[in-house]
Amino acid sequence: MKPLRHSLVDGVHEILTSRLFSGDIAPGSSLNIDALARELEVSQTPIREALARLAATGLVVRVAHMGYRAAELVSDEQMSEILDARLAVEPTLARLAAGRTTASFLDELDRSVRSLEARIAGELSQSSNEVLEQSEDFHNLIATQSGNRFLSNAHGTITGHSRRFQLMGVAGRSDHVEVFHEHGLILDALRGADPDRAEAAMRCHIQAIRERTLQDLGAISEPECAS
Repeated sequence: MKPLRHSLVDGVHEILTSRLFSGDIAPGSSLNIDALARELEVSQTPIREALARLAATGLVVRVAHMGYRAAELVSDEQMSEILDARLAVEPTLARLAAGRTTASFLDELDRSVRSLEARIAGELSQSSNEVLEQSEDFHNLIATQSGNRFLSNAHGTITGHSRRFQLMGVAGRSDHVEVFHEHGLILDALRGADPDRAEAAMRCHIQAIRERTLQDLGAISEPECAS
């Protein structure tokens, strides 16, 4: 299947991402650039660029002298550590962003929330991968608006590893509904330019994600954060 939409790199990235999430590319398996180029009927360049983009998200890893491999599934311990890292970083990003709100920033956040709502309602494609990307967009906007490039970069690294959750199928449709509600509470706090409330709403959101994830894994859940 040759990629046709967007640029070649975007098309290849889209196909490989879909295969990773569907299980067509098994966790830990090697990714042969020559073979992928022949199969997708493109040169090696867009394959390399797409794999480099996927490596930045943590979905694939580059092994010295061996090329690229699909990432292994995260362990329960790693998942807990990643969620702890989100809890340490993202509430602060929300607090900082609340002190730097602009009309265009709030409009972008509102569009992100409405798009997530439409996907959940079935008005748009509602694959788990697309819903996850929409949710990430919301968090990325806040990280950028914080104005702290070091925290924003840390958030980007954590988000890349968080994407590997999807390979484990830990986020369900009910989780998407809860995420939409929680994003709305964060947006309301940011509209009010209230740093304390924005920080608290984001903290509650990440804690809720952590609880739902632990429940999906069969671990002992923590008390749900009141919103």
